[in-house]
Amino acid sequence: MGLVNNCTGKLRLACVLGLGLALAASAPRGAEASIALVQEVGSAESYGYGFPDGQLWIELGTTVQAGNRVIVSFSMEAQSGFVTCTDGMNNTYVVDADVTTGSGSSGVRTVVFSAYIDSALLPLDKILVILPETSAARAMTATEFSGLSRNAFAYDQTATDGATSGTTLSAGPTGTTAWTSELVFGAFGAQGVRAFTGGGGYNALTEIATSGAGSDPNVSVFSEYLLASGTGAFTATADMDLSGSWAGAVVTYSDPCGSLTVDPSATCDADATNTTLIQIRKNNQPNRDSWQVSAVVYYPPSSLVADVLAGGLGVAIDLQNGTFASPVATYDFAAADCKAQGTGGLKCRAGDGSTLTGSPRNGAFRVTARVRNQALAVPAPASTLLGMDSLFTIHDSNTQLPGTVRPCDYRNKGATMLCRQTN
Repeated sequence: MGLVNNCTGKLRLACVLGLGLALAASAPRGAEASIALVQEVGSAESYGYGFPDGQLWIELGTTVQAGNRVIVSFSMEAQSGFVTCTDGMNNTYVVDADVTTGSGSSGVRTVVFSAYIDSALLPLDKILVILPETSAARAMTATEFSGLSRNAFAYDQTATDGATSGTTLSAGPTGTTAWTSELVFGAFGAQGVRAFTGGGGYNALTEIATSGAGSDPNVSVFSEYLLASGTGAFTATADMDLSGSWAGAVVTYSDPCGSLTVDPSATCDADATNTTLIQIRKNNQPNRDSWQVSAVVYYPPSSLVADVLAGGLGVAIDLQNGTFASPVATYDFAAADCKAQGTGGLKCRAGDGSTLTGSPRNGAFRVTARVRNQALAVPAPASTLLGMDSLFTIHDSNTQLPGTVRPCDYRNKGATMLCRQTN
């Protein structure tokens, strides 16, 4: 489940729960590996309508490791139609940006694909782009990075631009990025055979052009990247040696701790003990059930306290495994319920005795909510393990983050359901 942009009703909250639902931290994430270039996987180009039409591939001469992300920059003539990417191990590639300048053979189209590599690629495996057969000129490069989110749509921000002439290329600015640690990736396609110079602050990657003769409509593709250590709006720039049509994109990608749903194998807190807990206790009296949630929250601590004091916070528990349809147990702490603590922490106490505490922990927060006297239909004991979802929302910033905790089991003769996950 992705980010929900609007908060309404009681489903408003101020933390992040579940298997490492994570907000961006303002301090290093300790054991989690940082984003890094692993290798330039390869490049390919083709011109002409001979077999195989509508295809272009890179045949690997090296291994691409599982757990990394491959980003593909692709350019062709400005033909419309479906363009897709795949590889020999059936990893899932998505389109992160797609921009066209001109039309037909007069112009250029640039597409950026990426895929989290679940199954490693080996030498002689192929990364294949399938494109409209009407495009005679096509070129591509592929680059491997480590330390990026495994989400299918891992990008945070993207922007595109293009022009029918000129030698100065610029795509952006993007919207402001959400996370403090991101990869900023720029890709430019141009009509004709062109040589490129990367923009200031960017690291240039391989460029390649098609090799059609004479007046053939060749295309070129060029990529670059930088590693951002703070949030911002980013623009990718470059120069090329001859004026012509160009189409460019800039895409920012988050790390595993800044993509809402943290990888199951990720350890995002600096002390490598990220434990999430949901506990529901059935008291066998009307309206006397109680529940507790506890999680490590990745959010700049000063902002978390300020946002809660400005708008309050809430928490929801969903027994329907992510649908957040009835029944959902919700609880709301008003801003008036909460106050800052002298140690940089936070404490909320409602009139019915329900409490929420937050304390700084290695650049994050340990947040624990104990909710009393709230009816909740706890499922009857089952022989199979159950899952449970939670939702935290920061009222003032309208941020909702869902999460999942597994496994769950019953304690105290079925009176308590306990769900715990440690990664």
